[in-house]
Formats: sequence, structure tokens, C-alpha cells
Amino acid sequence: MVSTTLKPLTTRTAVATATLHFPPSITSLLSSNSNRTSKGSITDISRYAGISASKKTSSLIPLCHQINLTDCNVTCDVIGSTCHIKCTVTAFERTGVEMEAMVGASVAALTVYDMVKGVSHEVVIGEVKLMEKKGGKRVVEDGKNVT
Repeated sequence: MVSTTLKPLTTRTAVATATLHFPPSITSLLSSNSNRTSKGSITDISRYAGISASKKTSSLIPLCHQINLTDCNVTCDVIGSTCHIKCTVTAFERTGVEMEAMVGASVAALTVYDMVKGVSHEVVIGEVKLMEKKGGKRVVEDGKNVT
């Protein structure tokens, strides 16, 4: 584990995204049922799963610091045959929260997959990407290193 003892406490924020691509059978199901499957609302349940996973990142990723999150928001927007997930995480800590954002977006995407796999396994979880990171030594904007 990397020592953060001498790092200053700052507000850390990170945003990660994930994308899923649906086949026509799932697109049709979701559009005719307000984004619901037999398991419930994919937007609501993936949101809860992403938040829960973000809070448990240090238990899932070896050598990741335990972080006390001050805010976590997960959105899930279905547009046509694509599902866009965004996880935004904030903490007042000595280390970044990008892993928490990435885990939240990833688990939210896996949750959507789980909820639609009864209709088709032809779902593709696409790019999971860190879009923004600030509050520490390095800054990321629009998925690119700024400093």
C-alpha cells in the first residue's frame, strides 16, 4: 500500500463512465417498458449497485485505501440501443477517488447486464473510462491527463 500519511487532506472528485450496447430485442423491451425488466428498473437498481460498490472498493481492489466517501452519484441513461452510466464520487481525503468511481461505473454496468441477460446475452459492455479527476497532484479532464 502506498503511504498517504504526509499528503494533505483535500476534496477529491472523480467521474467514470461505462457504456453498454444492446441488441434489438433488449432495446425493444426497455423502450416499451420504461427501462424495466422482470427484475425491476435498470436505472434504479444499477444506481444502487454502483453506489454500494463504490463504498466497498477497498474490499474489492487489493492495496486500495479505504475511503470515506462524502458523495456518490450514479446515473443510468438509456438512449436507443445504448446505455450510458456515469459515476461521480467525492471525498475529503489524502488520496484520489478514481478507483471508487471506476468500480461504481463497472458494477452498475454489470448490474444492467444481469438484469437483461434473460432476454439476450448479446449485450456488450463497452468502454469503462475515467473522465475526470481533481483535487490531487494529477488532474484529468475529458478523459485526458491535464497535469
